[in-house]
Amino acid sequence: MKDKVKARNPEYSRLRKAVLFFGLLFLGVSGANAQKLQIGLNFTPQLSWFQSNMPSQVRTTGNSFGYDVGLQFRYFFRENYALTGGIKILHAGGEVAYVDTVILQAGGRALTVPAATPVGYSNEYVHVPVGIHLQSVEIGYFTFYFETGLSLLFRFNTWVNVDGITDAKVNGDEDMNLFNLAYFAVLGFQYSLGGKTSLAAGVSYIHGLMDITKDTGGKPDDRLIFHSLGLRMGINF
Repeated sequence: MKDKVKARNPEYSRLRKAVLFFGLLFLGVSGANAQKLQIGLNFTPQLSWFQSNMPSQVRTTGNSFGYDVGLQFRYFFRENYALTGGIKILHAGGEVAYVDTVILQAGGRALTVPAATPVGYSNEYVHVPVGIHLQSVEIGYFTFYFETGLSLLFRFNTWVNVDGITDAKVNGDEDMNLFNLAYFAVLGFQYSLGGKTSLAAGVSYIHGLMDITKDTGGKPDDRLIFHSLGLRMGINF
């Protein structure tokens, strides 16, 4: 029943179209010039947390462990310079407490959350990073690199856990915005295994730019953004 509801939801329809568009775009680039294309598979365990521009009304009370996993594409237009993109799944969250009593739409019902009660959010996004990749010349078997750019984030799942009110995480899609935008930076190195194959590792940071929550139900009209700090590990082909 839940899948049928999602299929009729125009937000999920737009999400599927966006994923299909970026997938076809990367396949097109791959077919255009395979010699200049590098494909990587990476996994990034990360720590994420929230920040409000109204800390007197919305306090950060906890962080969350999550991950970012998927495919990375790099198109080299110069020997050490490339355009980078990808298709990934990003899991990020955190915990906040509202100074005043608020009403959250979660689990198909309205939850009255008393003031100062911790509220944990866990979000899953289709993550499409788009940016530029800069790397050094190879030193021994090592190459050092830096990546930066924008992350397009399309939310497809949200769970909410309210301390003392919900026994477990419940669906919180109604309380979250569908689309988000962030910028990212990655600093790391690659170890060559021969040819185009290499192992990679680095430190990543993502900084949200848009409000993740809908400011309804008595919540303050703030901008609640997320941050994440992770350790990227992967292999390139």
